[in-house]
Amino acid sequence: MAATLFLEDFQTRIDPDTQQPVLRCSGPGGPGTYPFPAGWLLRNVDNRTPAANVSYVNEAWEVREDFGGDGLDVNNCVAFSTSWYAPAGAANDWMWTPAIGPIPASGGALSWRAKNYDALYLDGYEVRVMAAPTVPTGGTGTIGNQITNSTVVFSTPGEAAVWTSHTVDLLPYANQTIYIGFRNNANDKFLLVVDDIKVISTTTDLAAVAATGFAVDYPRVPAGISVDANFKVVASNIGTTTFTTVAGSAQPALNGSPQGSPLTASGAPSLAPGATANIAFTPAFALGTAGTWSVSYAVTSDQNAADNDPANNLLQASLTTIGGNEWSRHEGAVTGTLGIGAGNGGELGTSYTLGQTASFEGIRFGLGTVTDPAPPDPPSSWPGQNVVANLRATDGTGKPAGLIATTEAIVSSYRGGVYDVKFVGGPQTLAPGTYFVSVVEPTGTGGAMPLQLSLNRYVDTANWVNWPTSPAGDWKNLSYFGPTFQRVPHVSLLSEVSLFKDDFELHGDAPVARNAAPAAGTASPSTRRQGERAALAAPRR
Repeated sequence: MAATLFLEDFQTRIDPDTQQPVLRCSGPGGPGTYPFPAGWLLRNVDNRTPAANVSYVNEAWEVREDFGGDGLDVNNCVAFSTSWYAPAGAANDWMWTPAIGPIPASGGALSWRAKNYDALYLDGYEVRVMAAPTVPTGGTGTIGNQITNSTVVFSTPGEAAVWTSHTVDLLPYANQTIYIGFRNNANDKFLLVVDDIKVISTTTDLAAVAATGFAVDYPRVPAGISVDANFKVVASNIGTTTFTTVAGSAQPALNGSPQGSPLTASGAPSLAPGATANIAFTPAFALGTAGTWSVSYAVTSDQNAADNDPANNLLQASLTTIGGNEWSRHEGAVTGTLGIGAGNGGELGTSYTLGQTASFEGIRFGLGTVTDPAPPDPPSSWPGQNVVANLRATDGTGKPAGLIATTEAIVSSYRGGVYDVKFVGGPQTLAPGTYFVSVVEPTGTGGAMPLQLSLNRYVDTANWVNWPTSPAGDWKNLSYFGPTFQRVPHVSLLSEVSLFKDDFELHGDAPVARNAAPAAGTASPSTRRQGERAALAAPRR
């Protein structure tokens, strides 16, 4: 972390009567009488007479409230200088900081902000550095050693008429104590103001940060199916020095073992403090071998050797696990359940993009636990409903389209569970393309189905819902109904289905009667209240 070596915001002083902090630019005398911060050296070398309208600038620099120009704030005290004289002439007005340092061996950075009050009369100025043990001399009408023993580190013929921030690298002054001087050298202009002069120790710290989105959309992929990984990482400058030639690498790994050479990509020729650069690696990397895939990212720059925290240049991310029979989008713990609740059916699910021809035997979906409401309300009518899942094509926009296949029905229960259900008519061979997999909410009085949801790997354009009386009138992404519905439904494609005699497999306990006791080891419901079901037809506020 950067350490602050010096800070002057010209903001407060201690009132001599109350011994309490007050605004520096306040007091009975008005502008031109407010005390300058202690330890500063003011040098009115030009010794000219300010024009009547700026007569309060009766020293080389004065403190008063920011009363005009861009971003004026009368509660903000700033340092003023003028080059408007009567008669006209060039300014030569200096303010020198107290001694600062020593500057650390790793370097430091000077920052400040400044503005002019009139865009037609822009004061220019210099910023100079003098190294101790030399001390700035000179005075009213006398230049002394201020030029001969100092070095210009910043200069402009005219500062902007809006607050503008500047930064100067102080590495050349490492291990030295310094004075910093601001010199107004404009000729017949108006008012220049400076504020928030700060010196900090330099930190050189480039960090690898996870990029938005996912390299692979699917946490589980069946054996025999390949998916593309689109690697990307963000290089973030969280230090105080500018990086050059920022680049990155991505090393895929299978079961922890690197696969092939790292992919490389450029990020930015220059990266300022606080800035980020998106690094994308092309082409996509095909994942097809069974096992657990991950990727290790590294970000680099010309300043690698000086990086204060090289460990955060590295970032590891999980990608997917290939093997088994499930192709799924959802990942992580169940965070709730979602249904429609309109009483007239509808479908809710997610889409999958297939890059090769493949065959699928059925669909897996998870339904949450349901409990009866408290008496005298009648028992839940959800148990005993016939529930099926659908496989659909999609149109050119990714919206669900024509029906391809439907599964056998399962019978809903209080317990719920994770169901593997085969397609009616046998396996479906699918060509490359995008397909939508959904669970159909039964019509009638059963209420909103408790389709399980997770937060991780949510992709807005992949999750859809529609029902006959939807206010949207057509298929819509879940986010259409509000950010609380940005969840991933637990609906997966299965390359194989192992069946029990009832033509479906239930993962966990079989459906139980309403009053049956829970089986030992059954996971607790993850909704806010056991049996609570969110319903799209009646969204919560």
